[in-house]
Amino acid sequence: IEIYRARQKSDHRQVTLHVLSIEKSADPACRAAFWENANAKKRLRHRRVLDVEEVGEAEDRPYFSSEFLGDTTLEKLLSNGTRIDSSQALQILGLVAEVFAHAEKENIPLEPLTPGAVLLPRGALPRLANLAVANPSAPAISPFKALGGLMLEALDSSAAAEPARAVASRLIEAETNPLSWEEVEDLLTPRPVTPR
Repeated sequence: IEIYRARQKSDHRQVTLHVLSIEKSADPACRAAFWENANAKKRLRHRRVLDVEEVGEAEDRPYFSSEFLGDTTLEKLLSNGTRIDSSQALQILGLVAEVFAHAEKENIPLEPLTPGAVLLPRGALPRLANLAVANPSAPAISPFKALGGLMLEALDSSAAAEPARAVASRLIEAETNPLSWEEVEDLLTPRPVTPR
């Protein structure tokens, strides 16, 4: 897939354009997989996921466009050696739990999250983009272990990051001790502290 930043003619907004390569456009199986993925992404409407706005074909090449929100991703931060604090990690974990629970309810299977799918816009809550729709015929992969490992890698080493580390460790354990996305959301719900 080739990815471009483009300007939408109708309202002059910037969008991200995902176009199937020329070679893969000639392959019927690749085209079918692209269409299925693009249409599933378009169905996954959620306030914290960048919307797929248009799915179409131009010059015999399928494409889809999504809103553009910038290109600061968790992957870029990690590659620069930057780490996130507990508050940011818990925001991201909450976001992922909310979005994946929504996808599950909509019967849209998603692949485990990658750091490049977590957008960190300046002055706004994190959002998800370019979520990979799982192949329904492939064996299901638990996203919890990958998400927990990603968060442990992304967290700074301060003592303040301990709550997020605890949640991330529980996600890794979910590989053998299963969790639902609702249970993950519950893990992230702040508990009142009882004074001693």
